[in-house]
Amino acid sequence: MISRTVVTMSTTGLLVLVAGIAARRRELTRGPVLERAIALGRIFVAAPLATFGGLHLAAARELSQMVPAYMPWHLFWAYLVGVALLATACSLIFNRAVRWSGLLAGMMLLLFVAMLDVPNVLAHQQDRFAWAVLLRDAAFGAGLLALAGSVAAQTRG
Repeated sequence: MISRTVVTMSTTGLLVLVAGIAARRRELTRGPVLERAIALGRIFVAAPLATFGGLHLAAARELSQMVPAYMPWHLFWAYLVGVALLATACSLIFNRAVRWSGLLAGMMLLLFVAMLDVPNVLAHQQDRFAWAVLLRDAAFGAGLLALAGSVAAQTRG
């Protein structure tokens, strides 16, 4: 029997992947190869963000235990992160408010690195999964900030 969490995560990620391809089909079929790759890149970032958003919504109780003790409303934060990740994924595939969603989601993920991942790695230095999560969150956060910066530069220039 497959768990509800796995089904929710997989379904959410696949739906965003398909919706992204459908929403960006014009950019994926026309123009220079580099522009096609950039359009595909946003979809490939949105799909895992949606997958993790689905995880936060399906397993909110379990994930709320990871919220630092000094923060109130642990379950609220788990749900809020899930909604934020899904909103960011939708923003990327539908090309709406990409500058703000990239900036805010990137900052959120880098805050996770500082508040959750680094203390976890320091406590469990031999745990390769702790290192993988730290590097994953840092890469996604930095990538989203870079995307926000590139969108901001395009609108100015």
